[in-house]
Amino acid sequence: TSITRSKGGCLNISGTDYEDRNGKEDLEGSEPKLADITVKLLDNSDNSVIATTTTQTDGAYTFTEIVNGDYKIQVDTNDTDIPSEYTLGTDNDLSVTVSGSDITNQNFGFDEPIEKITDPPPTSTDPTPPEGRI
Repeated sequence: TSITRSKGGCLNISGTDYEDRNGKEDLEGSEPKLADITVKLLDNSDNSVIATTTTQTDGAYTFTEIVNGDYKIQVDTNDTDIPSEYTLGTDNDLSVTVSGSDITNQNFGFDEPIEKITDPPPTSTDPTPPEGRI
């Protein structure tokens, strides 16, 4: 598929980058949003980058003036604004077909670590077994 820009009929592709607090891979209003994350729009046929943008303070991004065609959307998982312990939980190659209307809700959810590291319970260095145990 060849994608060319034309006058008129230009549309938008949009979504949000967010912290997926519950692991459901579905954006919920109360989940924190991720700002300043790079998102790329690629031509689906050859993976060439058509445009890049960054998410706003509310985690939202928008590609504007997009013509009908087949695209992929990717988040830059190496972006240093993503908390280092987070991993992308949703697909990173979101395929979309623009055909006469805006494409919305192309969201990227980042999972928190499964277990936050905590201090282990103190261990005793006393070799004497507890009372009643031999």
